[in-house]
Amino acid sequence: MARRHEGESVVGTGIDPSTYTGLAVVGADWRKTRLVHVKTAKGLHRVQLIAQQVRDFVGENTEENGVVCIEGYAYGNVHTLVTLVEIGTAIRLGLRDLKIQLYDVPPTVLKRFATGKGNAKKAD
Repeated sequence: MARRHEGESVVGTGIDPSTYTGLAVVGADWRKTRLVHVKTAKGLHRVQLIAQQVRDFVGENTEENGVVCIEGYAYGNVHTLVTLVEIGTAIRLGLRDLKIQLYDVPPTVLKRFATGKGNAKKAD
């Protein structure tokens, strides 16, 4: 796996899995972000393309044994749950052969870390 900036360590990588998957790699004084959205495919083909783009990004930007955090599943919206579980599972399966430390972070923990409250809305 390659480093984002030669000679500079990656502090961590974050993944927010969805139909608009957010990716971020953060170093001590730099960051790289990407939004993955596939408009040209539907169903499982779209899931596969999202997972491949995430794997490519993580593989190119995260050091071996690097820490990668992925937001866990939120079960609140029954209308999008199946799609989000498909995307999240495909991403996790795609990352399994990379030599990284993958941590699932429950949505409430992520929100509490970012905003101070576990039930924060996206706008917060």
